Amino acid sequence: MHAIPPDALSGGNAFTVDTLDDSMESCLGGPCPVLQTNGELYGYTDGWTDTKFTRSVRATFLPGTTDEIRVAVTVSWKTGSFASRNFTIAENLYRWIEDGSGSPI
Repeated sequence: MHAIPPDALSGGNAFTVDTLDDSMESCLGGPCPVLQTNGELYGYTDGWTDTKFTRSVRATFLPGTTDEIRVAVTVSWKTGSFASRNFTIAENLYRWIEDGSGSPI
């Protein structure tokens, strides 16, 4: 949980996850940037081609605990004249190792 941007975890703001370099960046209260591709992989790498997809991640502590968070990932896109579409998947993650990173932000 320590890698999640602090403003995202405490304020529920959206952030991005780039699995190519294991980074997480806050979207700073605005829309997250579009995903980019090199034709094989997706990420946020300079020089890659923009796609029509935006992926935003939100993580929030469950009420009354700092040992469990709910992570929701939404992918959104617009196709032609249709309204914007999106898909969201969510999962709860539990801190099962007492490592001291559970202190409230």
